[in-house]
Amino acid sequence: MRVFIAITAAIVVAAGVGAGGTAPRPAGLIVFNAITNGPGYVELFVADLDSGRVRQLTHGGGYNPSWSPEGSQVAFDWVSGGPCGSPACSRIWLIGADGSNRRPFTPANLRCESPAWSPSGDRVAYVQWRRSSPSSVNRSSIYTRTVDGEVHRLTNANAFDADPVWSPDGRSIAFIPENQDIVRGSVGVIQADGTGRRKLFSGPFTQPANLDWHDQP
Repeated sequence: MRVFIAITAAIVVAAGVGAGGTAPRPAGLIVFNAITNGPGYVELFVADLDSGRVRQLTHGGGYNPSWSPEGSQVAFDWVSGGPCGSPACSRIWLIGADGSNRRPFTPANLRCESPAWSPSGDRVAYVQWRRSSPSSVNRSSIYTRTVDGEVHRLTNANAFDADPVWSPDGRSIAFIPENQDIVRGSVGVIQADGTGRRKLFSGPFTQPANLDWHDQP
């Protein structure tokens, strides 16, 4: 298995390459965030690759979308009212793939971002921020939350753990760890139950971001 760096977009279904090496028109749906032409808000959009049509999914803001495995819902984050210096800067929401039933997933008094839906569909990994003291800056750790509301903290960072992404088998979560070196960057991994944290790899780069884990046979 390999970890790839990719843009924040998700394809539900994709067609393969046809006979003779000619690639047919891709099929499926892509969800993404973009600035609207109206008030300039960042909203979620869904592109239907079969028809080429694009429709607006949210009307009230949305960032960092993540499809549920069966494609019926999207998890995303959006500013919940407080300034970004506060613990409640942003909140994770869920919305139906048709734009219905928009509802909060994490509490309003917590700053939660970057949702990543598990392959099994029963939980979402995300980043939760905290203020370690009244005078200090916010810190972030990796959490999971089940659809029933059970919360499990996976990391306890003294700085910033970010960008969680599930392994295809749902057993592990890769993330950007707190101990980023000035010259070299690294990617960490932890078991879904919070055990076995370790460095997955490092390289001649800084500030890796937007992980996407693909199961390569």
